Amino acid sequence: MNRRHFLKQAGLLSLLTGLSFAPNYSFARGNKEDHFFVLLRVSGGMDVTLGLDPKTHKGLGGTDQKDIFLEYREDEIFSHNNLLLGPSAVELQKHKNDILTINGINMKRDAGHEALRDYMSSGSGDGFQPILPVLLSSRLHGGPLGVMANESILIGNEKVTTYDPSLLISTNTSNDSDAVSAMNLIASNSSLFNKTVNNFLKADDLQRSVRKKMEELNISDNKSAVFRALAETFSAGKQGHRPSYQAALNLSRLSDTPLNLDTHSNHEGDHIFRQGNVWAIVAELFDVFKSIELNGSSLFDHTTFMVVSEFSRTPFLNGSFGKDHNALTNSVLLAGKNIVGGQSIGASHVISRSENSSGQAIHIGSAIDYKTGLVDQLAKSQSSSLIFPENVVKTVANCFKSENQSSILDTFDCEIIPGVVKS
Repeated sequence: MNRRHFLKQAGLLSLLTGLSFAPNYSFARGNKEDHFFVLLRVSGGMDVTLGLDPKTHKGLGGTDQKDIFLEYREDEIFSHNNLLLGPSAVELQKHKNDILTINGINMKRDAGHEALRDYMSSGSGDGFQPILPVLLSSRLHGGPLGVMANESILIGNEKVTTYDPSLLISTNTSNDSDAVSAMNLIASNSSLFNKTVNNFLKADDLQRSVRKKMEELNISDNKSAVFRALAETFSAGKQGHRPSYQAALNLSRLSDTPLNLDTHSNHEGDHIFRQGNVWAIVAELFDVFKSIELNGSSLFDHTTFMVVSEFSRTPFLNGSFGKDHNALTNSVLLAGKNIVGGQSIGASHVISRSENSSGQAIHIGSAIDYKTGLVDQLAKSQSSSLIFPENVVKTVANCFKSENQSSILDTFDCEIIPGVVKS
């Protein structure tokens, strides 16, 4: 790692250019137990009927293949409590007691892939509010390397840096000493710089420690190595001196197999294969975190996971035998710490082509009663409404019990979805 790259990763280039920016990397800020957060983003827009929100024609009241194209049998749907998983999500079955799905999320409109992926990650469609890992890092407890991210992420006005975890599996560290010398020179000129640089020196120590561990493990598969490096980074440090860490990973950047789910043509057989790869990768990450012991339990038990894509897909096949964007429903997978696993919250329904004046079927999210969490498709109760991304993000933020939690929850003017977070 060369000097300029290290300084850029650490945020010190901002200091050198005279900007008032001192990243907040405290190693002990009163948190009583470790709590990590990993946001996993999947590109393209998933057909939720193949994964987190499977359907049958019988269950939908007698629809047919022209209303909603289903390429599986009813007996291929996995059932556990009220949790249902389609055939592409078969690898998630072993984690059935730890995962929760939220279905029927309304994205309001098709604003495009990147905008809706950020909306699903941030709870805001304005393009300015940072994604949830950034909010957690900035306002609760940030890790010494900032938010671990393998792509450009929406930071907004929050003062955090990002660090690509793939750098931790690099063995090219010959220029690290130059970077440390440069930081020590800066530190001698100001007490503020001293405090900032000392934190970054701790970050450098963490990088060295994790790199050494990765060299010992000698993992050849890049995806598996990144997952293990991320886990080792989270679990490194002494008890009582490790704050929460956050990560945002785009899974499409980690796999050699096709993961982009934007199947506008030739959907049958292709999308189920691609989405199957997605859930297999997610299951592998869960396995890695479960394999690492931390304070008498596993790292998985100290981590909250959130898996999102930008929207679902239209129910019927188009003229190219594909499925197009559907912003009227979406699904999210949650797992890990403080999540009530083994269940599903929310639902979606299909309006058949005979019931719709346009002559086309619609797959749309259903309302829930925000007092009970039960589906109220016709929104008869005054406390019923649709589920939107802001409800999901605020609900996940409610997992993080902290003296500063209200600074995040107050960001969202919406209801928390009941039944998701452990009391």
